[in-house]
Amino acid sequence: THYLNAHKQAIASKDMVQQAQIAEALGDLYVAVDDQKAAMNWLTQARDSYKTLGNKQRVEELETYLKQLKSTSDRVQS
Repeated sequence: THYLNAHKQAIASKDMVQQAQIAEALGDLYVAVDDQKAAMNWLTQARDSYKTLGNKQRVEELETYLKQLKSTSDRVQS
């Protein structure tokens, strides 16, 4: 709940760095509670925010992470 509220505040204040960091933290949280769909949604938002910020390294790291999650999710569903 705190992360979601913080994310709303970051959007309201147009703080792209905070939006990216909080979205990534939410993605990690959802990975930890095994909600792959929500995790991928938040991590995708984080990646897109980092892309807007021009942080190519974080974009690449999150791309790799998202591919790993998708691969894991696909194997579990098979």
